[in-house]
Amino acid sequence: MKRTLGIIVAVVVLVLAGMWWFSDRQVLGRRMEGLMEVMTFNGGANVRVMDALSFSRMMGNEVMLDLPQRPERTGEFSRDEMEEAYLSLRRNAKSSRFELVAIEAMEIRDGRALVRARVEAMLEMPGIRLLDGEYPVDFTWTDGADGWRLSGLRWEEKL
Repeated sequence: MKRTLGIIVAVVVLVLAGMWWFSDRQVLGRRMEGLMEVMTFNGGANVRVMDALSFSRMMGNEVMLDLPQRPERTGEFSRDEMEEAYLSLRRNAKSSRFELVAIEAMEIRDGRALVRARVEAMLEMPGIRLLDGEYPVDFTWTDGADGWRLSGLRWEEKL
């Protein structure tokens, strides 16, 4: 009897842990951490193939960038354009560091997630540091057949 009860408790715990691990909130949190990881690097011509693939797998077919401080960089971009920009950044930046400080709000509805977060960012290009500090960022993710993909990003002025 004790053995059967132990097995039942273990199965219930595993099911609940699986439900938590695969919940949309947890998956989105891991996707955002993964995005921060691939955006953090030391510059140079060597781009790790795995980072480029990881970046590509996070992008939707179209990504709307809203950068109020850089209106010339605002607009809708294809996945190919996002990959090209990422590879160019990897080749030309001296270094970058992105860290998810906090997820302040997450709203998930009808296969779409809006996530408000604070990101600690440093992006150093030759001769200039473009980002350095903590920024409020709004991420829009869309859930498709192949999982959550980034479909929008609004990067605001430094806090």
